[in-house]
Amino acid sequence: MNQSPKILNIVIPEVIYSCNRGEAAIMYGLLQSLKRMGPAKVVLFSDRIAEDITAYADRGVQIVPFEENRFRDSRSYFIRRLSELYTFLQFVAAGSILRLGLRPYFTHLMSTTWLSLLESHVIVVGHDNLIVSKLNPRYLALMMFAKITRKAIVVPAASIGPLQNSIHAFLIKVFLAGVDLISIRDPESIQYLKDLGVSSIRLHLTADLAFLMKPATRARAMEILRNEHVPTEQPLLGIALGRMAAHAGETQSIEQDNVIDAVCSVAKAMKEQFGCYIVIITHSLGPEIEADDRVIAETLLREVGGPNCAVVIGEKYSAPELKAVIGELDLLIGSRTHSLIAAMGMSTPAIALTTRKRYKTVGIIGKMFGQSEYMYFTETTDFHSLIEMTRLAWNRRDAIQSQIDSKKDRIIDSARDFERLLNQLVVLKSCGRLLN
Repeated sequence: MNQSPKILNIVIPEVIYSCNRGEAAIMYGLLQSLKRMGPAKVVLFSDRIAEDITAYADRGVQIVPFEENRFRDSRSYFIRRLSELYTFLQFVAAGSILRLGLRPYFTHLMSTTWLSLLESHVIVVGHDNLIVSKLNPRYLALMMFAKITRKAIVVPAASIGPLQNSIHAFLIKVFLAGVDLISIRDPESIQYLKDLGVSSIRLHLTADLAFLMKPATRARAMEILRNEHVPTEQPLLGIALGRMAAHAGETQSIEQDNVIDAVCSVAKAMKEQFGCYIVIITHSLGPEIEADDRVIAETLLREVGGPNCAVVIGEKYSAPELKAVIGELDLLIGSRTHSLIAAMGMSTPAIALTTRKRYKTVGIIGKMFGQSEYMYFTETTDFHSLIEMTRLAWNRRDAIQSQIDSKKDRIIDSARDFERLLNQLVVLKSCGRLLN
């Protein structure tokens, strides 16, 4: 009988941007899970190598270049399709080389990126909500590579859907049929996949891996607040606002300026009525300008009254540090899902700004934590109700905190289920058996 490898080689052939503190929180949570399983070598693909080495290397992660086909974003539909076919054939060829025992003849021709795939025991793909509107054809190629080489391929506590159309729905079913472990972090995605016809037996409801990320100490959080000249003797209202883009399947567009105006109105009202000091948290710093919260943060800072009334925190601090800071807030208003997850993990009451189709927020914050009463759906134009919802949550802070506390430990344990499922899969694979 085969034995489990002494060191488990795990490759993550997709980018997990450390400049996005929510992405980083997922990565830290994943590493926490793997650490509990025993010795492991983790390889992460990156197209921002210097940043990711700074964030992840001290946790034992090897960073290798993400080698994306340069024709993938061509304006020509024909060239894009040829690019996808080329990528698919690359993976099939690499898998065949390994399966046929020809690797020694090709090793000197292969990059570090390809070698990391060939040496892996487990391939981890589809973190967070990468599979939201459509399936990247590269995932199908990775699945075929895993099948040819008999490597384990897993989806780690992800959200999936809604997809753009029936073609993408068919492709996701094909992809998931070849995956050994499907870990889903929210009940909305579970139901969506069941409705697509994915067998419920193969779907495992766990929880977001970010719940496993340990925060910085409270002493460090207080040090940050002092360094940023935050008057901690005042009530603290946090805001973590990112660009509110509509997801696939939503017919209404979201007016970003209206959302910003509404949040500014709430901040001013809370400042006047309760004497709140506003802590604006930039939870994502890119890499694209659309994902950089600093643009919105500067607008919020200016509109709520400047440095005497508010501060912007985030750029200099890590995901664990921001989680600890969020734990010192009296209330958070956030559209960034992982700022809300940090709030739940620290028992901080929160108002979630979201759309009805954003399964990760609706499912995790609304359903798993029972906070649907404090979810503001941005499709509406009645922004005055956001002020009333915030006042209601402010006055119920103790009760909300107790409700979060009553669910938190169980949800964190659900996040650890991914580790248990992965460990079971590794044992089954090492015995030469297939999970599905």
